[in-house]
Amino acid sequence: MRAEIEKFVGCLRQSLDENSFVKLTLGNYKGEDEHLQKISVRRVETKNGGRLAFQSRFDTRDVVKNFDPDEAIGQISKYLEGGFRSAHLFTIVNDFQLTIGKKNARLTTSKPTFAKKPSASHDREKKHLIDPNAYYLKALGIATEDGKIRTDQRDKWKQINKFVEVLAGLIENSSLKDKTNLRIVDMGSGKGYLTFAFYDYLTKSSPPYEGGVAEALRGRRGSLSEELESAIQITGIEQRLELVTICNDIATAPGSDGLNFVESNTADTALYHVAVLLALPACDTATDDAL
Repeated sequence: MRAEIEKFVGCLRQSLDENSFVKLTLGNYKGEDEHLQKISVRRVETKNGGRLAFQSRFDTRDVVKNFDPDEAIGQISKYLEGGFRSAHLFTIVNDFQLTIGKKNARLTTSKPTFAKKPSASHDREKKHLIDPNAYYLKALGIATEDGKIRTDQRDKWKQINKFVEVLAGLIENSSLKDKTNLRIVDMGSGKGYLTFAFYDYLTKSSPPYEGGVAEALRGRRGSLSEELESAIQITGIEQRLELVTICNDIATAPGSDGLNFVESNTADTALYHVAVLLALPACDTATDDAL
């Protein structure tokens, strides 16, 4: 059994070394964590260079963690010895399927499913108000790896789009329209769905986002990306450290320099020079604290 696992890990290492890696999935989990279901691994480019993003799916949440290649290989070896009975490695050369039984393991090789590697960049062509291919939507479990909205997340997808539509309209019809920088704070940001979406919309759109910060900077320079990333600053305030950690891990993607999440209680958070304060209805005293 150990030999087959080592062969599979060797195939993974080779695919990373020769740059043929597409993605990896771990499934059929029989370990101690009763809530863990599966893990998907894909290559991403972060501010610190190339990483492998591990998206762990639990019963009610997804957790994303980035590792450098050597750390990732060690993690996968650990997972295969700690309860995952199935692993599927996709490369542009071959596919590799590892099946682990109670007494032995079997590694099979087949023709490649993918002819070319997916892009590791998070910059996607904008086709909708919110781009379903955006990395944060996949990392948060809203969209699949190929940019399709999950069936059980369609209500959340509609909420995100409506939220951005309403906020963009409010800014367009306010004194903030002609501002060349904005500092925005999202109180009780939770898992960051709306925070990520609004930041992505403000900094990545050409049309359909017209007016305000984007138009002012577009008139001054042809390219928006670098200036908008420094002009737009959004901070998510959340008292649950676990959610803050998840969101900050996802925010390591390129183009997110002005986005961060802070562990803090809404009532105790000091605010300075804030142009927009967001606070959706929340439980207990959170809404009153934000007001």
